[in-house]
Amino acid sequence: MDGFGLGGLLGGLDKLMKLAAELDDAGGEINKTEEIDLGNRKAVFGVRVRTLSDKKTGGKNAAETFGNVRPAPASSGGPAVTDEREPITDVFDEAAEIKIYVELPGASEKDISVHLQGDILEIAVIASGKRLFYKEVLLPIPALAATSLRKTYNNGVLEIVIAKSV
Repeated sequence: MDGFGLGGLLGGLDKLMKLAAELDDAGGEINKTEEIDLGNRKAVFGVRVRTLSDKKTGGKNAAETFGNVRPAPASSGGPAVTDEREPITDVFDEAAEIKIYVELPGASEKDISVHLQGDILEIAVIASGKRLFYKEVLLPIPALAATSLRKTYNNGVLEIVIAKSV
């Protein structure tokens, strides 16, 4: 029964307090990533946590997972490791436009596809017939004009700018 009882509870609270102090020291954002070599591929799982004090989230708490480990149905016995990764993204809702930044390390610009359907932005990187990165981003406002979408890719970071409909 290791980890249960008062000792386990106090140990858990101690870990929580250390994490809260680390979050405060980091300016309101923490990134944690773990990698496991499975022989034929690598499992990567990460989480980014932001606090209310972080201006990037508009004053909201936010937790985002990334990597290639996906939750699996309960009947499968555990999470699944896929060949595609979910990239880290940042979304900024500005006065006249929405800016989205997507980390796509190692991707080639010609392999990146971006599609906008209402308030859902779909980003995919497909190379040699394999999907390497995939993410659907729920945008803060619906019915943006797909024709106003501009994208640039530099040093592994995709920047997408979408003008708000007037």
